[in-house]
Amino acid sequence: MSTGRIDIASAVEKLCAPYAEQLGLTLWDVEFKKEGADWILCLYIDKPEGISINDCENMSRLIDEPLDDADIIKTPYRLQVSSLGLDRPLKLQKDFDRYMGEQVEAKFYKALGGKGGKREVSGTLSAYDGENVTLTDEKGEQIVFKRSDAAYIRLKIIF
Repeated sequence: MSTGRIDIASAVEKLCAPYAEQLGLTLWDVEFKKEGADWILCLYIDKPEGISINDCENMSRLIDEPLDDADIIKTPYRLQVSSLGLDRPLKLQKDFDRYMGEQVEAKFYKALGGKGGKREVSGTLSAYDGENVTLTDEKGEQIVFKRSDAAYIRLKIIF
C-alpha cells in the first residue's frame, strides 16, 4: 500500500468509518502528521450532541486491533481520537454542505483582491461549488473567493 500521508489517511478513513457508525459517531477527518520526532494518526469524530472523552476512548479501543491487522501504516505512530473542536476547519465538500447557512470566517494567504484588500473575512456561508466559496456579510453583500486562496475556512465562534 502507498505510504503517502493522503493515501494513509484515506485508507484509515475507509477502514474506520464503519466502526464510528457502530458507536453512533461520524468520522469527520483523518490526519497522519509528524509532530516533532513522532508520527500521529489523528481521527476526528463528531455527533450531534457533542463528543465526550468516553466517545474518544471507545472509538480508540474499537479501532486499535483492526488498524494493527490492516497494517496500513508501516512506521510507529501514536493514535489520537479527538473531537473536532468549536473552531473546526471546513475542508471537504461534506463540511461545506453540513455548515451551509452558518457563520464562518476565512483567512487568506495574501490580501483578497490584492493590495489594500482584506486578509480575513467572515459571513454566512451561502454557496460552495468545489472551487469557489461565497459568504454573505452582515450588510447582505456577497464575498466570493477561491477555496485555494484561503489558508483556512472555519466556523466562527460566537460568544
